[in-house]
Amino acid sequence: VEYRRLVRLLKARRCELGFTQSDVCSCMGLTDNLINRWENFRRFPKGPMLIRWAWELGLHVIVGLPSLDYTPVTDKVLEHTIKKLEGRHTGAQKAPTRAEDAP
Repeated sequence: VEYRRLVRLLKARRCELGFTQSDVCSCMGLTDNLINRWENFRRFPKGPMLIRWAWELGLHVIVGLPSLDYTPVTDKVLEHTIKKLEGRHTGAQKAPTRAEDAP
């Protein structure tokens, strides 16, 4: 997975959980604006910090060999997940299409 997509996923997850960038920095013992720099691609965390960042948000990073675990389907699933999470934190909700799906 390319770095920018992973960061988008982490940012969407942070927003979904209702955490501010400062909240995450505090949990990780980082300066207040470091997550902002990471999320805006001005700085890049090294591997262990990237894994810790994901862990603080309840996610796990699995490192594998791209030739063995990557497929176009993996790419589409990840993109769908990111869009779904981004939609949740903006308040955009899809209306139920069937009566039994309504609350």
